[in-house]
Formats: sequence, structure tokens, C-alpha cells
Amino acid sequence: MPKGKSISWPRLPFLYFAFLLILVVMGSMVVFALERVSILNARTVLIQQSGERSQVLHRMRDAVRERFIRLNLITLSEDPFLLDELRIAFDLFASRFMVAREQIDGYSFRTSQEMALFEELRGMTTHGSPILQAVLDAALANDHIQARTLLIEQAMPVQMGVMTQMDQIFEYYDAQNSRSIAAMEQELLQTQQAIWILAFIQVLLVLLISGWVIQRTRLQHNEMRQEIRLRQRSEQALRRAKDELEQRVEERTSELNRFKSTLDRTLDCVFMFDAREMVFFYVNEGSLRQVGYSQDELLGMHAYDIKPDIDETKFRALVAPLLSGERPSLTFETVHQHKQGQLIPVEIFLQYMAPEGEPARFVAIVRDISERKRIERMKNEFISTVSHELRTPLTSISGALGLIAGGALGELSPQANSMIAIAYKNSQRLGYLINDLLDMEKLMAGKIRFDLCVQPLQPLLEQAIQDNRAYADQFNVRLRLSHGAGKAQVRVDAQRLHQVLTNLISNAAKFSPEDAEVVISASSDKNSVCVAVRDRGPGIPAEFHERIFQKFSQADASDTRQKGGSGLGLAISRELMERMGGRIGFDSTPGKGSIFYIELALHAGDKQG
Repeated sequence: MPKGKSISWPRLPFLYFAFLLILVVMGSMVVFALERVSILNARTVLIQQSGERSQVLHRMRDAVRERFIRLNLITLSEDPFLLDELRIAFDLFASRFMVAREQIDGYSFRTSQEMALFEELRGMTTHGSPILQAVLDAALANDHIQARTLLIEQAMPVQMGVMTQMDQIFEYYDAQNSRSIAAMEQELLQTQQAIWILAFIQVLLVLLISGWVIQRTRLQHNEMRQEIRLRQRSEQALRRAKDELEQRVEERTSELNRFKSTLDRTLDCVFMFDAREMVFFYVNEGSLRQVGYSQDELLGMHAYDIKPDIDETKFRALVAPLLSGERPSLTFETVHQHKQGQLIPVEIFLQYMAPEGEPARFVAIVRDISERKRIERMKNEFISTVSHELRTPLTSISGALGLIAGGALGELSPQANSMIAIAYKNSQRLGYLINDLLDMEKLMAGKIRFDLCVQPLQPLLEQAIQDNRAYADQFNVRLRLSHGAGKAQVRVDAQRLHQVLTNLISNAAKFSPEDAEVVISASSDKNSVCVAVRDRGPGIPAEFHERIFQKFSQADASDTRQKGGSGLGLAISRELMERMGGRIGFDSTPGKGSIFYIELALHAGDKQG
């Protein structure tokens, strides 16, 4: 083209044609490069898959080897403690082996050779698992000869075969990776040549691309202006959403403040404390009034600091069932000590909470029961007064009725005899009730003296059964001692233990059907002996289980109940057992009878090693 002349319009189509031709060449080179990159990516993926499968196979190999080593140690070891630890380790590596095998089972194999190698490995491990289990079972059964025989003759050849098969798979992957790497090097060389050609062509296209970039920049500028307008509208929407969110947060905060204000002004005391350190982190106003400390003082104290009867050790033992999940909540009575020193009787409902993502904590709702205790003292004083005032005249009445029923005043008419017998029986029942009331009063006041001494349990059981046979005969019920206490010796008050056994045996006889049998049995372990009384009566309703050992508690408390009783026997029995260092409990299924049992500590000379 002559210097100083511009490009004429007719030449423009040639420029366009050259541009298109260059684009076609460029496109061809790009397609070639992309194809090469795709091939390289595919080969890279194959190598990565081989590496991943090799890693899984290595983990499987390690698990197989370690499991076999643990199996050898289990077979050779005769230490029960070490055996248990080795068995746990064996199970751990067995689980790792199964995880690796399940992962391998999910593979889709690329070649028939790879599939054949893994099928052979799968068959070997499937065949070997029962053998290893047989060796383990023999070792755990202390049949060490059989375990070693199976290990050497069967398990070891399978183990060697598995290892050999894994080595073949590793060799297959190594060979396959070597071929893939060689092919990738050749393809990288060809790709490098194509890139050099592409770079040369790019120099030719700089001017044309520059024009395209300018045009594209203008388009992007327009798009950015449009995007700015869209963002402005989005920011307005976000501001509106933020305002709405702030309004909801404010409403929620108001609700929480209202809830906290209500909780703060609750008359019952509410304490919240950390489950690990047992330090208060919340107390309401009722709590401050009850113990007299300020909020800052209480928030630096432990939950047991205000309980003079419970130290840290006792308190942690008390809440242990809540921490272990054995019980959802706990209700108990104790005393709180005011800052000025006075003691306040309280009833505490304690609950453990461990929400996900939050620190575990305890919530205690505490109620002042001073008024209830005062009323209970008044009731006990009233019962004591009435009991003492009634006992003397009732003894006279019962004695007079007994003399009349025995014929001291001559023979009476049948109707008179029947009425006298009813009156005499009811006077005796009233006497039993008064005696129970007095026993309970003495127990609660600590006035009953216990003569604790070590003595054999078997004679006490036999005496209690013999003394209650006449009572059981009234209900046509048989008493049987199925398992005696042997030579077991316990430290008890014989008279008080006889009172407990009499209560349990008489209750079982009273609630048994006619011609039934009450079975008394004793069993012991290395530290304690348990005496159980089983009946085949109607059982105890589930809703009555929590109250059965409370005073004046009866499952049938109606005026028309068929079985008499004061409702004090089991409460007295529990108090007597606790004061003798034992405990009383029961198991019952409605319609199938009940088992009441007592547990006592064996004397040191009778404890089994």
C-alpha cells in the first residue's frame, strides 16, 4: 500500500476475511489445545484415582497386618486385663478393615485385570474372616492350643495370600501409573508446541482484539451502570430488611426482659449454677431475700456454700444421678443458712439441663417450708398427745372386753358374744394403731434405743416366720422359707429386725389370695445379704410406688377398703432399716404380686473374698 494513503473501502472485505481466517486458525489451535488438556486431565484423574485406591488399599493392608498382630498377641497372651485391651484393639482394626473393604467394593473398575485382582482379594478376605474369628473365639475361651493351631495352619496362609495379592495390586497400579506418566510427557511436549504456535498467532491478533476489547469495555461500562442501579435498589431493600430485623430484635428483647422481670419477682427462689464448677450464675430476688446475701456475693458462691448439712462431696454425690442421666430431676429437703446464721428448712426441685451448643447447668427451684414444718410439728405433737391419752383407757377397755369374751362374767348369748368379739377385735386394732403412732413419734424424735450386735441371721428369719404363722393361717396362707441365710451374720437390733420382718410377712399374707403361699428367701454377695418376701397378691399400682413408704399411705385409702391397717408399717420399717445401716425396697407388677426386700451389710468376718 502506497505511503500516505488510507485503506480504501473496497479493501475492507479482505480485512474482514483475513480476520475470519485468523479466527478459524485460532479456533483450530484452541480446540487442539483443549483436546490435549482434556486428555491430560483424564490421565491425571486416572493417576489420582490410582493413588486414592492405593491409599485405601494401604489402610486396608495396615488394618489386616495390625489385626493379625493383635490376634497373635491375643493367642499368646494369658493375661485377662491385657486380653481385653488386645480384643478392643482387634475390633478397632477389624472395623477399619471393613470400612476400607466397603469403600473398595464401591469402586467401578476400569479394566478386567483390575477387577480380577480385586475379586481375588475379596475372596481371600471373605474366606479369612471366619478363620480369624474362630482363632479369636478359641483364644477368648482360653483354648490356646486350638487358637495357635488355627493361627498357624489356617490363618497365617490366608494372611500371606492377602498380603501377596495386595502386592500384586500395588504392582499393577505402579505399572499403570508409569505408562500414564510416559504418555502424559509425550502429550505435554505436543501441547507445548501447540502453545508456541498459539502465542505467535496471538501477536497477529493483538490489533483486532484491541478493537474488540474497546468495544467490550464500552459494553461493560453500560452493564456496570445498570448493575450500580440494581445495587442501589438492593441496598434500599437491605436497609428496609435491617430496620425490620432491628424491630423484631427489639420486640424479642422486650419479651426476654419481661420474662426475666417475672422470674426475678417470683416468690419461690430460683437458683441457676454451672454443672462443672457448681458456681451460681443467676439468682432471683426471692433467693436474695431468703439467704440474705447480695446478688454479687451469691454469684461468687457455690451451690453447696449455703447448705450447712451438705458439703461439696455430698452435693456432687447427690447430683451424680442427674449428670449420668439416671434421673431427669431430683426433689429433696434440706436447710439453707441465712447470712446472719439462722437455718431455713427448704424443699428443692433440682433439674439438670445440657442444651446442644450451650454449657450444661442446673436449675433449682427452692421453696421455704418453715410453715409446713411447723404444721408437721403441731400434727406430731397432737398425735403424740392423743396417743398417750388414749393408750391407758384403751388398755382398760381392751382388757375388760377380753375378760368378758373369755367368760369371766358368765356365759353370754350368741348375739352378745358376737358383739363383744367385734368390740374386742376393734379395740386391739386401735391399740396397734396407737403403738404404731408412738413408734413413729419415737423414731422421728430419735428416742428409740437400738441394741446393735453381731448375730446370725438364719435364727431371726425362722423366728419371724414361726411368729407369723398363726396370723397367716387366718387368711389360709402358707409361709415357706425357700433359701436360708446360711451362716451369714449381721449387726442389727434383733427386736427391731423382727418388727420389720413381721411387717413384711404379715402384709404379704394379708394381701395374698386364699390357699396361696408367701415365700421368704435370703441371698448374699461378697458385701451384703438380701432378704426377700414374695407374695402372689394384686400388686401395687404404679401411681402409688412413689408414696408407698410415706406415713399413712395406703393404695386403697377409701372407707370401704377390704384390708385394714394404719399405713404406718412400711414407714416405720424404712426408718428402722436406715437406723440399722440397711435399706428396704420393693418390686411389684399389678396383677402378679410383689416382692419386698431388705438389705443388710454382712459382718466383716462373713464377707467373701
